[in-house]
Amino acid sequence: MICTQIAMVACQPKGNSNNKFSIREADNSRLQILDNLISYHYANNIDSSIWYLQKKIDLLKTLKQNGTAAEMYLYLTEIYQYRKYDGEKALSSITDAIHVFLDNPGLQIQNIYFFINLGNVLFSNGLNDEANFAYRQALAINRDLPFIKVLAMNNIALCYQKQLSYDSAAYYFRMANHTIPDKKDIMMAQNYNYINSLMVEKGQLDSVKYYHDQVELLIPQIDLKKFDADKIASENAHLEISRILTKSDYLIGSYFRMVQEYEKADSCFHIAINHAKSTGLDQLQANIYFNMAQVKKAMGKPERALFYADSALKLNLKTYDFKEIISTYELISTLHSHLNQTFLARDFKNLSQAWSDSLLNHENSAKLLNSKIFLASANTKLSFKELKYQQDIDSEIINQQKWVIYLLLFIFFLVFSGAIAFFAFRKKLTTTNLHLARRTNEVVEKQVVIDSHPKLAVPSHKGASDSLVSQLEHLIHTEKIYLDKNLSLIDLSHQLRTNTTYLSQVFNQQYKVPFHDYINELRVKEACRLLVTNDDKNITIDHIIPMAGFSTKSSFYGTFKKFTGVSPVHFKNMGRLEK
Repeated sequence: MICTQIAMVACQPKGNSNNKFSIREADNSRLQILDNLISYHYANNIDSSIWYLQKKIDLLKTLKQNGTAAEMYLYLTEIYQYRKYDGEKALSSITDAIHVFLDNPGLQIQNIYFFINLGNVLFSNGLNDEANFAYRQALAINRDLPFIKVLAMNNIALCYQKQLSYDSAAYYFRMANHTIPDKKDIMMAQNYNYINSLMVEKGQLDSVKYYHDQVELLIPQIDLKKFDADKIASENAHLEISRILTKSDYLIGSYFRMVQEYEKADSCFHIAINHAKSTGLDQLQANIYFNMAQVKKAMGKPERALFYADSALKLNLKTYDFKEIISTYELISTLHSHLNQTFLARDFKNLSQAWSDSLLNHENSAKLLNSKIFLASANTKLSFKELKYQQDIDSEIINQQKWVIYLLLFIFFLVFSGAIAFFAFRKKLTTTNLHLARRTNEVVEKQVVIDSHPKLAVPSHKGASDSLVSQLEHLIHTEKIYLDKNLSLIDLSHQLRTNTTYLSQVFNQQYKVPFHDYINELRVKEACRLLVTNDDKNITIDHIIPMAGFSTKSSFYGTFKKFTGVSPVHFKNMGRLEK
């Protein structure tokens, strides 16, 4: 099957053709074949997968599909960094991806993982500030995806942890923890491990067992059935669970080693190494073996310690981690010294020194330095490129929708003008009401007779019986019948031995106001007098309502404000202030 696919790729039609659709279809077919080959070899032969991946990149660049080509460079970066453990080639691949973006100004970075991968490469090369910046760029591209926010925040925290800025690291780990939407998710268990690793590194051992227990409690609650529909996703989920358990057991083992409970530490490291063998994380396995060797050394078992140190060395040489190789050689040299194997101890000490020299030469190599300088500067260039792209888009939107902006400004102007006019009217109305209330207050304080109230007309006696008007005046001014809350036109007509129609005409003709308005104004005047002259603090406005002849609180407040312009409370307070 593989040979057939290779032949199909090789035998695709070349040269000029008038049928553009056929060429495009052929190119898509070639890309699909390459995708199949890359996927097939990824699990079985990673070197072949890399070879086909490079062929796909070449084809994409020929077809001017630069965005997809850049994404393939990112894929290649991940393979070199996490499958091949080749930091230089990972650096070279991410650099190629950056060149694609920088050489194509119109190409926007839509892949969030570009900045994540860029940050990972920068981080692995010790450029922590630049890595931090890259992770923040990933966060800026899309703040709506919780997974991206958690991933970026955890990575930012790791940058601070690498720089020994432990407080900042703890802050971002907590932020990531709060951002995780599902508290029974794999991300939560990962976050617990990150926090626990920070606690171990800081030497704050009181909380290490707590976070280890949190991981142990959480793992059985994670619903892995939701991944069953996708075989690859399911395999990845189970693999990540194994890695989380491995890391958690490794951290609790480190805790016991630090508190010198070596038997417990040894037990935890054995559990961790059994989990680690199925994870594919060679570096983590090497770290566990190295710690197991140190535990055995502390327990006085140098032969067993040497066995674990050799296991760690093999994995470190596989991952080509200079610093870990140097540390392991030094440990092996020390163990041989304890076993009185002087020549072997010296040989491993020399190997440690040789690797130290190699590391120094590697770090000082012109190629690596130039790559680091390029990465550091390109990181900023890319961020400015994305900013300029966004500014251009924003400018285009503004030009296309300028009339909407003008309309909004016009509406705002109308609303603002209306608000100013409204507040000016309110201020004028308030001033008028206060003036009217003061006049009413002054009239009450001077104890002017009730029929001299500005709004009460003096009867003219024209068209009405002198006897009737005289009786009416007596009832109103002497007996103050208006203080009866149940008073009605019918009741008053019965007392005066006349009919309601005639009595209503008397009020309209003689007093120039309807019966109810006349009576209510008298009641308001009485209420004003009581509010101003009453000094008994136990008598409230609610007590005054029936005393003034009103039957309900609502009618009192409405009528009072109608005739005075202010509320009873305002009138009462104003009277106190003016005293």
